[in-house]
Amino acid sequence: DYDEVWVRYKDSVDPEVRKPVAGALLEAGQLAEKHGNLTTAEKWYELTRRYEDDADPMTQYQVVQAQCNIADIYLNRGWLDAAADKVNALVLRWAEHPEYWIRRRIANLLVSKAVGFKEDDDRCAEALAMFDEAIAYTDRAVQPPAFFIQAGARLSKAHCFERLEDYEAAIDCVDQFECWMRDCVRNRPDYVKTTNSGTESSLQKAYLVKSRCLYELGRYDDALAAFDSAGVTYDNLGEEMEERERACTNLIRRGLILVGLGRYEEAASLHHEVFNRTYNFPDPKWTVGMIMSMSHLSKCVEQRTLDPDWLTTPADGSPDPS
Repeated sequence: DYDEVWVRYKDSVDPEVRKPVAGALLEAGQLAEKHGNLTTAEKWYELTRRYEDDADPMTQYQVVQAQCNIADIYLNRGWLDAAADKVNALVLRWAEHPEYWIRRRIANLLVSKAVGFKEDDDRCAEALAMFDEAIAYTDRAVQPPAFFIQAGARLSKAHCFERLEDYEAAIDCVDQFECWMRDCVRNRPDYVKTTNSGTESSLQKAYLVKSRCLYELGRYDDALAAFDSAGVTYDNLGEEMEERERACTNLIRRGLILVGLGRYEEAASLHHEVFNRTYNFPDPKWTVGMIMSMSHLSKCVEQRTLDPDWLTTPADGSPDPS
């Protein structure tokens, strides 16, 4: 019982007691958060601050983890200003700590803060400087590198430019990311080898961002080359609905690129292949988003334009085949 542990041991000065108590508070907060009791979780996490001046590194890490979890709760709730204040206080207190895992957790939190602002349409532009801060800190303070944190920061910055419709800047971000990846492979081949699936996934996401931005700029040949570099195929239309929807969205984007290139038969063939493959899955086969994107591609092919008139029917008066 966490309440009993807290009442019984909260005033102990024995380091061997204080460390497990700090761990129990962290665990209690995580359990409450798992069950959606965020106010209770925050209460448990906040109690760990009693131990932030303890000398034991593990105790300090548990404190940092708990406080970072509070900031994450604020970000997930959309309380951006409260989250930013919490993150800034944690950076001021812990960013230069000698313990690697504490600095790594701070780096991850800086990225999370930037992502939280990126996802808010009204504050997306503010995220750019936050990504720069996160990248600079992680590159400097987290050695050996934390690949997923560093890759995530760079990719999310490209996404941020894309959301702001600054497509040229997003493409530059992806190109810089590719250079950074090559440096990782060249300088730390053993490390990158152990995270190969993550490396491939990150590169795929980068190429897809680049393809979308090139498409928006009307550079359809380059957009198609970037898309094909991502390696998305019909085989990505998997059993899991989330995976299938993501693959469908990406493949339909390739179809729109083909329309932009005037390759209408190929675009129609892609549409039919996506439809036929997803039709063979058990219900539910499609999400609303999948149906809308497939219908849009069908209209684009039918009218041979990327800006179809949805009120127009085929010349023979037959219904829309989608």
